[in-house]
This record gives sequence, structure tokens and C-alpha cells, in this order.
Amino acid sequence: MSTWITDWVLPLLQTVISNVALAYLVNQLQPSANNNQTFLLMAVCIVAIIIINFWQSKSQQSQQNSAPANQNGIVGFLPLLGGVTLYSISNYLPTDIRQTVSYISLFLFTVGTVLPAGILLPRKWRRRLIWIIPGAGLFITLYFLIKSQWIAGLLWSLLTAILVILAFLSSFIYGVINRVLEKIKQWLKQMEPLVADIIISKFGESTSQFQAKYYKNLVYTYRTYRTQGLKTPGAFTPDLEKVFVPLRMALKSPVQMSSALIQKETTGDLKIWDFLAEIRTTHTYRRMVIIAPPGYGKTTLLEHLTLAYAQNTQQQQHPQAPKLIPVLLYLRKIRNQITSPQSPNLAQLVIEVVKTESQESSTKLDPSQQWFEDRLKSGKCLVMLDGLDEVADINQRQRVSQWVDAQMRAYPETTFLLTSRPYGYQEAQLQQQPFCLEVQPFNLKQMEEFINNWYLQNEVMRQARKEDAGVRADAKRKAFDLIERIKNNPALAAMALNPLLLTMIATVHDNRGALPGARVELYAEICEVLLARRQQVKGIDYPIPLNAAQKQSVLQVLALQLMQNKTREFTPDIGEQIIQQQLSAVSGNKVETNAFFKHIEQVSGLLLEKQQGVYEFAHKSFQEYLAAVEVQETNNEQILRDNINDSWWDETIRLYAAKNDTSNLIEAALRNPTIVSLSIAYDCLQEGRSVTPQVRQQLEEVLEANLESSNPQFFQIAAEVKLIRQLSQLVRIDEKLEIDNSYITCAQYQLFLDYTGEALQPQHWQNNRFPVGHAKKPITGVSWENANRFCVWLKSWSEKQGLSTPIGELATHYRLLTEEERNQHSINDDKLFADSGIRLLRFKIPSRYNQLAHDLLSGEWQKADEETYQVMLKVAGRKSQGYLDEEDIENFPCDDLRIIDNLWVYASKGHFGFSVQKKIYQELGGTKRYNEKIWNTFGDRVGWRKGGSWVDLGSITFSISAGKGHLPLTFFVFVRRDISREGGGGVNIATRHLFSRAETCRL
Repeated sequence: MSTWITDWVLPLLQTVISNVALAYLVNQLQPSANNNQTFLLMAVCIVAIIIINFWQSKSQQSQQNSAPANQNGIVGFLPLLGGVTLYSISNYLPTDIRQTVSYISLFLFTVGTVLPAGILLPRKWRRRLIWIIPGAGLFITLYFLIKSQWIAGLLWSLLTAILVILAFLSSFIYGVINRVLEKIKQWLKQMEPLVADIIISKFGESTSQFQAKYYKNLVYTYRTYRTQGLKTPGAFTPDLEKVFVPLRMALKSPVQMSSALIQKETTGDLKIWDFLAEIRTTHTYRRMVIIAPPGYGKTTLLEHLTLAYAQNTQQQQHPQAPKLIPVLLYLRKIRNQITSPQSPNLAQLVIEVVKTESQESSTKLDPSQQWFEDRLKSGKCLVMLDGLDEVADINQRQRVSQWVDAQMRAYPETTFLLTSRPYGYQEAQLQQQPFCLEVQPFNLKQMEEFINNWYLQNEVMRQARKEDAGVRADAKRKAFDLIERIKNNPALAAMALNPLLLTMIATVHDNRGALPGARVELYAEICEVLLARRQQVKGIDYPIPLNAAQKQSVLQVLALQLMQNKTREFTPDIGEQIIQQQLSAVSGNKVETNAFFKHIEQVSGLLLEKQQGVYEFAHKSFQEYLAAVEVQETNNEQILRDNINDSWWDETIRLYAAKNDTSNLIEAALRNPTIVSLSIAYDCLQEGRSVTPQVRQQLEEVLEANLESSNPQFFQIAAEVKLIRQLSQLVRIDEKLEIDNSYITCAQYQLFLDYTGEALQPQHWQNNRFPVGHAKKPITGVSWENANRFCVWLKSWSEKQGLSTPIGELATHYRLLTEEERNQHSINDDKLFADSGIRLLRFKIPSRYNQLAHDLLSGEWQKADEETYQVMLKVAGRKSQGYLDEEDIENFPCDDLRIIDNLWVYASKGHFGFSVQKKIYQELGGTKRYNEKIWNTFGDRVGWRKGGSWVDLGSITFSISAGKGHLPLTFFVFVRRDISREGGGGVNIATRHLFSRAETCRL
């Protein structure tokens, strides 16, 4: 359309129409007015609007961005609405004020006609013209006062006063209205799909009788949470929507995805609904492959999507979720139809599956041939294809993949979701270049949410009543018990990140008794489910003719030999040597070792190919459990007695003890009393199936009595056993944090004093040893500095005991809980001992920060400052250059900067650190832009300037008594300049860049 028409003809036409309406209303308000007066008023309004539109067009030519003004144009019609309101009530008012109200109504009509165009003017003109309105009101007020019409004059004076106030507040009012309109616009935008879906559902095709029946059948089929293959079934089957926890997704290529049954926690919060919500604008998301190891909830996720769409609750999951018709197909069930010579297309296959499956329900379905075909072509369906990996034969799987490719080409507007384990997709990838998503392991929050949901639904059904406070209390108590047990057991905590294993843990805990005492039954169930039961329930036939017991017998031999070799890793050649005899015994030479290992890795998930040609069990606990079972079945307890003093065997011994009498094991420990043997013996006493009274008494006397013993050797063994047990029971918070739910005792602190020889005992001790009878009491009266020195010693001691071996590039350290952490994870003893006791937090950081953590926790501030400089050069790759420039600082990794800052802030109790310095600088008004006054004031505040001069580096105070923010200093030498000589220059540039980076990294 011509710009001349849009810029002039249409606005003028709108103006004429609005003024004709105004003229009519003038005649209605003033019967005595003649037509000449009416047309004169209308002409004035038209001329005014023409002039305003001319100014507006000129302004828009010079200022392209006039959107904010255009949004406010509608506000100008508000006076028009006010005039309508007054006119509508004028006939009901007393006669003496009716005429005045009529004039006010006329005035508002006039303003409402002219104001919309006026609001579109440039800001400077609007600010000037806005005073015309109160000016006109003042003129009319004076007119009535001169005419001695006092009531009319009073009303107009009040109206004029209001107009004056509004004119003064015009900028504020415009801002408020603009924000309100923007919010309304956003809300309306969000409501668009919902309103559209409601209209479609009310008047469109979705009201068809077939679709209603189809949705009802889907609800009946998928409304329960199904745990396929569990040996120990739950007492009740909860509703899927009540227990389902949304899975987190990460964008990855297939080659980057792990097949490990148990993985580490990851960050990221994207859900499948986030991707579905974008399919209208991002067509890539219409082809998605969801990949995950066994038990990560791929099938449950698709059933959740199906149920949500069938119940029309997708908008509750995501406000932008599209309206789609769910179609869920299990590839293992339809693989033969797909790969037959006369394979059906997708629409034909869906109709066949719907008809067949509905025969098993009370709702018989008979869709027409075109019903699904039309909807697939128009992109109204969400097609979910579950379990590409469950097509066991690789050739058939590849043909299935080719068929899926063909359907994606045939129905380009339809959204497809395909699920698979990593190996299944890597061997039969789609050619349509789908978007690949990897399901992430549960984090702590998801784990707790699932357990709470699980127990709440179980209690509702168990008690056969509605959810109320009593039911919630019972569920919360049981859920809390399980959550705490999982947190206190690292092996269970690792397994609880897998949704299937977590379901097993919850089921066993609910049906067979408390964990970890029953964890042997848990491991037994996991092995049976993963080795065969899930495949049997799903009807999947794999080319390994062995049942679960036979497979497990082979793995038991492998596990025990790996324990004896003191390794977790093995190559196929070594593995063949270990299992060949047992594999031949159960298979009759029908199964090759390499095929067996691949099957256990890809199908069961109990083995993991860590790297090319190197295998290990998915978690060490599986290796330890299977070794314990092999020891029991072969009556070979002597192996465990011979290794009672070896911490490598501790969990295997505990798992064996849970099913056997442990008297002989404890006696073996008492004959060879060391820290490790007595610690294992004490665990056997607590967790073993049985022990003779004599052996029990003997062990308890040894441990308890020796805590107060004056014999240094006996005391050391007993105290170290207690310390090892306490460190083994820390509560897992996440992958890098564990906290202690008790305080360090006097006996344990005494170990620190005895090892170091330092006189760091509390002042209330009369000598360098704890008072008699206080061995098991929490230590008190310890300063912050001494408590941190204890943590430094504990790191080195625990490493010597084999408790804190480095994992990859991560190293383990200890520190105290901060006040915030204590509040978040409080215990009763905090009230008594928080101020001067020792409650530990174990954390992991990259090993390159070992020396920095040691120096800071030891209070070696100058060494820590120099180490900070060195480690930052190493991280930035500037070791040879010897300094960091501005670009290096701007690009410094946030994670590393955060670790360095956290160590400084913790060790100084919030006194030192980059974030502390940044806060001071910003409070003074400092920005990335240099300001000499602010920079000098900052130097004064942190103690880098004295007497108006910048101090030299040799005069820095490396002590906690220095001013707040005094340390670290290392960014002074990033640019290799002396602050005392330059007092600014490159130093303040580097500093401001560092603070800018700290702000970006949210320090």
C-alpha cells in the first residue's frame, strides 16, 4: 500500500469520522447551538489534527523509532470514554448542574478527539502542548466566574486543578501507562495460544467423537506410573502425573553422549516442553532424538507427554506449549510391520495400532482412513517413537531408522520424537539431521521431589483416604528417612541419580525395611531387573541365550577377580581369561566373551566401556556386591578375613556381613588391630546379620575403652576408627559438597594435636590433652584460625588413610560450614557448638588450587597472594608471558575466578576477596570508566593509599588485621607496574577490568 495512503488518507479519514461523531454529540449536548457553530468546532479539530499529523510525519522521518509513542496513542482516547460516561449520567443529575456537566462532557469529547494524535508527537512538543488542556480549563473557569455561575465555576476550578496536577505528572503517568500496556501486551501474547486452543476445542475439529474417545483411551492407558520388571512391586501403583518429575535435557551430539548407567550430576534446567514450545518458530525442533542410558526415564517421559496432551494440560507444563494430538508408538512392538515387504506408511500404521490396542480396552476405536492422514499432513500431531535400541537385531534396527526417515519426509509439518540408548542410535542414525537431546541424571532437588511425591501417593492409597495433613505428615516422615539414608551413603546417592534405580530404592525401602541395612536386597533386585526382567516384561529378545542367574554367575567371577587384582578396569582379553570357564559352563560355548561384554554394557548397563577397549562396572558398588555374593556362594570367607586390614575390601566385607554371621571377621580384626580393621569390624557389628555376644562385647570394650586410654597407640587406633567412621557418614549435598551432621570430638581433635605437635589446644584445657571423660564430647573453645588448621591437617591425614584420593582433576579439602550453610542444613548441636566447635564440610576443587587452599586455610596470606597470581597465569595460559593484560582479564573463566574468590572470602570470613573489593568499589560509585577521585578514594578505603600517596608493594599488610578488601593484590602485577610509582595508569585499568569481570561472573 502506498505510503501516501497510509500516512495521510487513512489518518484524515479517521479524523473526519471521529469529528462527525463529535459534531453529533455537540448537538446532543447543546440543543441551542446552531449548525454553523457545530461545523466550526469540527473544522477547528480537523485543522488541529492535520497540523499534528504533519509534525508527526516529519518527526518519524528523523526518528525511526517511535514505537513507545505509538503504544501510548490509545491512551488519548481515555478522555473520550470519560465524556461518554458523564453524558450518560447527565440526565439523572439535578437541573442546576446538568448544564455544567454537559459542558465538561463536551470538553472531554473534544480532548479525546484531538489527544490521540497529539500523543504521537515528539516528546518536546507533547510537553508543550499538554499545557493547552489545563489552560483551556482555566479559561472556562474564569468565564463561569465572570458570569457569576458559582457552581459551574467551582466544578471547573476543581477539574482544572486536576488537569494541572496531571500535566505536572505527565512523564510519570506516561511511564506507568507504558509499562502497564507492555505487561498487558505480554500477557495477551501468552494468552494467544490458550485462547486459540479453547476456540478450536469448542468449535473446531477437536470436538469429533472419535478424538474424544481416543483421548479417553490414552488417559486410561497412561495414567499410572509403570515400573516395568521390578521384582519387588510397589504396594500401590501411583498416578503418573502425581509422581512424575520433569527430566532435564542437554544439547549434545550423539558421539558426546555417555552410556553409563550411573553418571555425575550436571547443571542445566531445560525441559522437553521448552523445545516443544518453540516448534512454531524453530522448525529444527520438529525432529528430535532423546538419548539416555538405561533407566533414565525415556519411556516415562513420552507417556507423560501423551497423558498431558490427552488431558489438555500442556499449557500447565508450558504457557507456549502447542496444541497437538499425541501418537505414541513402541518400536519394539511394530518393528516387524515396519520392516515387512509391504510396510505401511505412518498414518496406516497408527490406525492399525489404535484399532488393535483399543480391543483390549472398554473403548473400541475405529478411526476413518483419512483422520490421522489429514492431521499428520497439517502438522497437528506429535509422533513419539519409543525405543530404537529395543529393536535388538542391528539390521532390522537400521531398516526401522530408514522407515522413520521416510515418514519424516512424507509429513514435514509433523513433530517427531525418537528415543534410544546411545549405542542404539549410533548404529542406526537418522538422515534427517534431527536435534539430539541427552537426558541428564537427577540432581538432589529432583531426587527429593520424586521421593516426596512417591511416598505421598503411596500413603494416600495405603490409607484409602483423601490427602490431608495427617497423610502428608506420614509421607513426609518416610520420605525424609529415605532421603537422609541416601545422602549418608555415597553408593546409594550415586545410584539415586538414575530414575529407575531411585524407584527401586524407594520400593525396597517401602516394602522390605530401612536402608542401608537392606541394600543387599536392593543390589540383588537391581541386578535381576537389569540383567533380564525388564527385557522379559517388554518382550525383547536379545541374541544372548542366558537367563539373569547365568549372566550374574559370570559377572560374579569377574567381580571377585577384579577385587583380588585391586582394579576396576579390564580389557576384553583379560576379561576373557577371567570369565571363559564360567561362561562356557553356563552357555555351552554358544556365547563369545566379546559379545557377552557388549550385551552387558549396551543392554543391561552393568558394565561401562570407559574408553576404547577398557571396561569397568557401572559403579564400584556393583563390583563389590557381586564379589560378596561370589564369596558367599563359594564358601570362601577366608579371602575377606585375609583382607580385613585392607580398605579396598571394606564395602565387599560389609555387604557379605549383611547376609552372614560376622563373628569370624571381627575376631580377625581383633587379632590384627589397626585403624582399618577395627573400623571395618565396627561396621560388621552394626550391619552384620549376627555376631556372638562374646565377640560383640570384646569389640565394644576395645573401642570405647581405648578412647580414654593413656596408651598413645591404643588411643590413636580408637580415635582414628571413630574419625574414619564419621568422615564416611558425611551427607552428600551435590557432586562436590558433603556436610557433617555432627561435631568433631575432643578425641578427634587430640589426634590433630598429637600428629602436628602444635600447642593449639583450647584455653580451658589445663594441659595439651582433653579432660578425662571428655573423649566423645564435641570440642569447644577452638578459634577460627585453629579450626582451619585442623581442616588442613585432616586433608593430608585422610589422604594417607586412603579416604580422599583425588578423582580425576578434582582434589578433596575440608573446611567449616559457613553461617548460611549451617542455617540451611541445621542440626540441634548448632545451638551449643556453632560458635567455637568444628562442624565439617568436605568439598572438591580442581587440583591446581591445592596450594592456594592450603595457604589460605593456614593463614599464610602473602603466600596465598603470590599463589593466586601464579595460578591465574596458569589458568589463562600466560605463564611464559608473566602477566595478564586487559583482554586476558576480560576473558578469564568465571568458574575459576569464582573458586579463587570463594577460597579468599571463606578463609578471611568475608574480609578479603575480589568480590569484597568489587563491592567497595561499586559502593563508591566506581564503574568500568575511570574516575580519578573514586579510584583514589577506593585506594584509601582498602589501605593501598596512605597520607595521599600510594604505598609500594613492600609496605602491604599481609595480615587479617589489614583493612577490608586489602587482599589479594595480585592484579597489580598483571600489568607489571608498581602502584607506588603510577598510582593509577595501567594498574587501575587492570583493576577495573577485573571488577567488571567479577560482575559478569556474578561474584
